[in-house]
Amino acid sequence: MKKYILALFTATVLLCGCGKGSSDTSQVSEESSDSVFSSRDLSQTADTSSAETLELKGEDIEITKDGVYIITGQTTGASIIVNASPTDKVQLVLEGISIENESKPAIKVLSADKCFITTTEKENKLTLSDNFDASGEAAVIYSKTDLVINGLGTLNVESKTGNGISCDDDLKITGGNVNVVSFLDGIEVKDEFLLNDGNINIISQKDGIHCEKNNGEKGSLKVFNGSLDIEATKNGIRTATSAIFEDGNINIKAGEGVESTLIDIKGGNLTIEAEEDGLNAGNKSVGTTTPNIDISGGNVNISVTGEVSDAVDSNGDISISGGNINIDTAFSSFDYAGNATFTGGKLVVNGEELTEIPPSSK
Repeated sequence: MKKYILALFTATVLLCGCGKGSSDTSQVSEESSDSVFSSRDLSQTADTSSAETLELKGEDIEITKDGVYIITGQTTGASIIVNASPTDKVQLVLEGISIENESKPAIKVLSADKCFITTTEKENKLTLSDNFDASGEAAVIYSKTDLVINGLGTLNVESKTGNGISCDDDLKITGGNVNVVSFLDGIEVKDEFLLNDGNINIISQKDGIHCEKNNGEKGSLKVFNGSLDIEATKNGIRTATSAIFEDGNINIKAGEGVESTLIDIKGGNLTIEAEEDGLNAGNKSVGTTTPNIDISGGNVNISVTGEVSDAVDSNGDISISGGNINIDTAFSSFDYAGNATFTGGKLVVNGEELTEIPPSSK
C-alpha cells in the first residue's frame, strides 16, 4: 500500500507543477468569502520589503516575533518553529525548501495570532519518514493557531506514519498547489477548514480531510472555490457539524464520500466514487441538530459499489431544490429516516430521470 501511495504522490507532483424531524438549515452558515478571508489571506504574494531571510542549515529555526520570513535551503532533522506573541502575525515565505525529519514536524506553530505559509513559484517538499514522538504533534505541518496556506508555487507534504497537515484552530487555503500523501489523515482540522482557491491533492490511508474537536463540539468545512482531489481509504471528507460546498471542483474516491451532520451543496462540481455511502448525514456533532442533506445547485455525480451502500443517506432529512444529480448504484439510491422533498433540479438514478426522491431503502 505504501509503495502504491508513493507512486501516486510522484504522479500528482508532476501533474501539478436515522429519527424523524424537520430540516434545521438555519445552522448552516450563510457567510460569504468576503467576510471570511482577509486581503492578506487572499494575496498570493508576500510583502517582502522588510522581510528577514533565514537559511535552513541542520538546526531548528525559531521565530518569536511578528514579521515576514523568507525560508531557503535544504535540511534534515530540523524544524521551523513559530513561537510568537498571541497578537503577532507571522508569514513564512517558502523559497524552494526541503525538510526531511524522522520524528518531528517540519513546520511547528506553537503560538501566534495567525501564521501564513506562502509559496513562491518554486517547489517545496516537507517529509516525515519515521514514527512521531509522543508529543501529540503527529503531522508534517502542525499548528496550534490559525493557519493560512497560499502562494504561487507547490507544497508537497508526505507523512509515512502520521497526518499530513494538522491544525488545532482554523485552516484556510486560498491558493497554490498543495499535495499531501499521508499514512493517517491528509488534513486534520479541529475547528474549520476553508478553501477559497488552489489545487489540493490528497492521498490518504485514513480520511482525506477530517474536521472535529472534542468528539463533535466543533469541526466544519466550507469550499468557496478551488480544486480538491481526494483518494482515501476511509472517508474522503468527514466533519462533525457541517460540510458546505458553494463552488469549486471536488473529486473524491474513498471508502465513504462525504460524512457530516449537515451537508449543503449549493454549487460547483462534486464527483464521488465510494465503496459505501456517497453522502452520509448522521449525528456527528454535539447537540440535537437533525441531520440533513440539502442540494440546491451544482453538478453532483455519485457512484457507489458496495452491496449495502446508499448513494445518499441521511439519519434525518433530504431536500433537493436544484442542481443536476446523477446516481449510479447497485443497491440503494436514497436512505432517510425523516422527510425527503424534491422541488427542483434534475435527478437521474441508474440512467432513469425521476420526478421524486424514491422511498427510503430501509
